[in-house]
Amino acid sequence: LLTAFTYLAIGIFASSLTENQIIAAVISFVIFASFEILGALSSILGSLVTSLFNQADFLDIIPASFDASAGEAVTKAIDWLNPANRLQDFSRGVFDLLTIIYFLSMIVVFLYITMQITERRRWSK
Repeated sequence: LLTAFTYLAIGIFASSLTENQIIAAVISFVIFASFEILGALSSILGSLVTSLFNQADFLDIIPASFDASAGEAVTKAIDWLNPANRLQDFSRGVFDLLTIIYFLSMIVVFLYITMQITERRRWSK
């Protein structure tokens, strides 16, 4: 239910951006697809950050363990933002408080942004 409400809040946000329903559906689809693409690209982006640190450190000032940990941190941060990764805990029967807070905050943030866009549009007319 939390995931459904999160996706509904994102869909309502996309709908508030435009008056055309088809464009709103496309925007929603792009947002949902970007979650999946980011999930697939998280390890690639983490290894890219690691290699960038390796190449930028031509004087060998930065320890190699920092390079690897920076790449892992980027991978974990991207995975943390992906709602699909949060569903894995629920499917295993683990109800983590952080996961519930994550979904509730996503719902609140997208509904708040939607409210602000709607208010701005109402007062601009």
